[in-house]
Amino acid sequence: MDEAEAQLPGFFIVDTDDSEDDEDYTPTISVPRAAHDDEAGTSCGPAPAPPVTAAQVSQLDSLAALLQELTEEQRAQREVQNQLLDEQAHQAEVQMLIF
Repeated sequence: MDEAEAQLPGFFIVDTDDSEDDEDYTPTISVPRAAHDDEAGTSCGPAPAPPVTAAQVSQLDSLAALLQELTEEQRAQREVQNQLLDEQAHQAEVQMLIF
């Protein structure tokens, strides 16, 4: 068994004298700091934004036009609703005067 353990790499050796508590402790396995460079990105900063296509710009223009149209329609419906509420209030006043 001792002969087999002697063939193992250094990080498999069991240290029994608690060398981790020593100030001069050096780990037996080195761990690379950026093990996943492909996931972490580069140190040069963020990647540039993808280019904007003509279809994306025209789509935004179409959405802006649609939003404007919906806003105007909502405003018109609100005016109609306010007119109906005013008319309803006027009819309530007339009924109060009749009774």
